[in-house]
Amino acid sequence: MKLPLFLLVTFSLLFSSAMNAQHLEFFNAGISGNNTQDLLDRLPEVIDLGPDWVLLMVGTNDMLNSNKFVSYNDYEENLKTIVNKLQEQGATVILISPPTVDPIYLFERHGEANFKDKPMKKLYAVQIYMEKLSKKEGVYMVDVFKEFQNKNIPIHNEDVFLMNQKNSGKRDGVHPTAEGYQLIAETIAVSLDKQQIELNGKVICFGDSITFGMDVLGEGTVEGETYPAFLKRIVMKKNNND
Repeated sequence: MKLPLFLLVTFSLLFSSAMNAQHLEFFNAGISGNNTQDLLDRLPEVIDLGPDWVLLMVGTNDMLNSNKFVSYNDYEENLKTIVNKLQEQGATVILISPPTVDPIYLFERHGEANFKDKPMKKLYAVQIYMEKLSKKEGVYMVDVFKEFQNKNIPIHNEDVFLMNQKNSGKRDGVHPTAEGYQLIAETIAVSLDKQQIELNGKVICFGDSITFGMDVLGEGTVEGETYPAFLKRIVMKKNNND
């Protein structure tokens, strides 16, 4: 007995959706303290995983960690090299600008005298270069930095998105709270939808402690409260509903 065409099409769509959900894998390849040079050193390990997509967020340590500073030029060159090497292996790269920072707490750990430029200016330089690289190399970009700015984050000791004395007992100002990681994931998901990007296959979130998810449930994994964990749940739910 032949099935009506509309039933065949419906079955095909359902089967395709189920297959996409089944074959979608997320990996957390974030390590605390990493800058672009560290990511270059670790790149062979990431390539060996055979990623289809790489969500690349890096720059916080390059610009804000006085033990890991690199020049603007070196940052640009390192980032371009990472992107090109991933592209050569067939991976599609999505650049993600790092979130904003609370300089008051940052300067308690990395003295203000170490900074020729203000921290937010340095992060803005990262955002600008990512935009330039995105256009030049045909790479997707999600602007988390801009989203945090638009939401007026941080508000010293008042916001719930970056760790501070009030919301976590941590005089931090750099690393997100669980709410901050969720906001990062939601920002990425919304941006991907606007750009009509559908993640599939192996998705590797590559970066530093903000990808790792320092000091939240599930750190270093795609479970719990890390941004890769929140993003995985958002994407899986969307795929199952499509």
